[in-house]
Amino acid sequence: MSGDGVLAIDCRHLSYGFDQVLAVDDVSFTVAQGEVFGVLGPNGAGKTTTIRVITTLLKPKLGTMLVLGLDTRRFPMQVRRLLGYVPQQLSIDAQLTGYENVWLFARLFDVPRHERAERIRDALELVGFHGVSGRMASTYSGGMIRRLELAQALVNRPRILVMDEPTIGLDPTAAKPSGTGSWSSAATSA
Repeated sequence: MSGDGVLAIDCRHLSYGFDQVLAVDDVSFTVAQGEVFGVLGPNGAGKTTTIRVITTLLKPKLGTMLVLGLDTRRFPMQVRRLLGYVPQQLSIDAQLTGYENVWLFARLFDVPRHERAERIRDALELVGFHGVSGRMASTYSGGMIRRLELAQALVNRPRILVMDEPTIGLDPTAAKPSGTGSWSSAATSA
């Protein structure tokens, strides 16, 4: 779909509330394919709620959310196959090794069996997990856990990577991409 004019994310008049609290009020934005897009704001501004709508964990109450042209309300499973997601909360199992955590996500994302080992190796290599993926996740530092979560999100080779609070737990060197002065991505598409 890259280069076909379809937006990576097309959010139109999104509103979402919890009981009497309106968390997201008439938000609209677009993200082009290949674009790095960040959502900044104070705590309670609705950033995580919006991300949960993008990732189909919540259905929009009002408005529409399209991911690569697919309505998240009507086609949640198809949208999920296109996404990699690193949530704000920890998503690893401390009782598994790093490799086993990524293997579990490969199974959850239905990575074909004959491609699994290569994709797991590629994802672990991409995040710099040389020689440590056989250790129990409970022995990893906070930054290592965050990088493992990134490997989990990349194992299915997503078209769009969504990260909620992407720099939590990372040291400043790991949080800042080489050659640039800042890091602020909530969603990026390939």
